[in-house]
Amino acid sequence: GTGFLGRAIVREALARNLGVVATRRHGTWTEPEAGWEVLDVLDHDEVARVIERHRPRAVVNAAYVLSGPDLVAVTGRAPAAMSRAARRTGSRFLHLSTDLVFDGTSTRAYVESDQPRPILEYGQVKFDSERAVMTTDPEALVVRTSLLHGGVEPGPQEDMVRRAANGADISFFVDEIRSPVRVGEVAAGLLDLTLTRRAVGLWHLAGDQPLNRLAFARRLALS
Repeated sequence: GTGFLGRAIVREALARNLGVVATRRHGTWTEPEAGWEVLDVLDHDEVARVIERHRPRAVVNAAYVLSGPDLVAVTGRAPAAMSRAARRTGSRFLHLSTDLVFDGTSTRAYVESDQPRPILEYGQVKFDSERAVMTTDPEALVVRTSLLHGGVEPGPQEDMVRRAANGADISFFVDEIRSPVRVGEVAAGLLDLTLTRRAVGLWHLAGDQPLNRLAFARRLALS
């Protein structure tokens, strides 16, 4: 509940008058109307206890790390453990994934039938987590999204552009194509898919205009 997308999901759920229990490993951001649990997703037994205690309609996994020693454990293995725990309580499970499961060379927005071809370790680990979740729970929902921007507060993409404008040495690649999308639209779409449409399987929820990182940064700088 403390990440950029997690915060947007909490706000969107509260705006729909849904009860929310958000989890955090660390960090101080809280939304007063939401309940909060301190939770380390590496502790699979505690994950199961928290889900059993609350028995929610749906469990949304927005936890990840991009690199480092916890990459595989948090981003790769933890989602399947969450999915198993959610299934035991009859809770819907939604796992967030990324368009980085592809190689970023497409000139159009990626669709669900495109064959993943990750070239980054993070993309490979995310792809592995998708398969693990869908094997654990065939009724789970796996949603790939892309570069997130907009929102109540500036997000990581806006922050990179701001720092670059202030002289920081940041590279914006022209050989990586993504499909940027506003974080609030993704949060709303996720709740629609999970609670209203009760979708299952693999879905893409991203922008419809492919952009390289440099073109996207220039748009953010002008907005």
